[in-house]
Amino acid sequence: MDRLQDLYQQAAPNGSVLLRIQAEDLRRQLAALQEEMQRTVEQRDEERLRVVRAIEMLDLQREELRRATLHETQDYAVSRPDLLALSERPEAVSAATELAMTFDQVFRALGPPPPGLLSEDQPVLRGNGGGSEK
Repeated sequence: MDRLQDLYQQAAPNGSVLLRIQAEDLRRQLAALQEEMQRTVEQRDEERLRVVRAIEMLDLQREELRRATLHETQDYAVSRPDLLALSERPEAVSAATELAMTFDQVFRALGPPPPGLLSEDQPVLRGNGGGSEK
């Protein structure tokens, strides 16, 4: 910019055509550089906007995932009883005893399994099966 002004100042008193041409050429170059700089700024702004939109989309997806996970956790909590909380209830002992007696009655009524149901292979045991003391 300073060079352009210098050329204009030199060209004005002398009226030199060459200096005026150089000054005009520099003015065009300066205008082209300003336009390029403006395009670069606009491109950067557009890129920043794309990044901001991408971050917003990621935030929305993260929130949807959090909600879905929370919903699944709540569904799991509803479908799966808290055994520790149930064990603290006073009727838990009588309910467990009743279940044990009912299973005992069912399995006694059914009797042993049919012969073809169990595998014919027997496990190979070595030693005393862990029953001996050292």
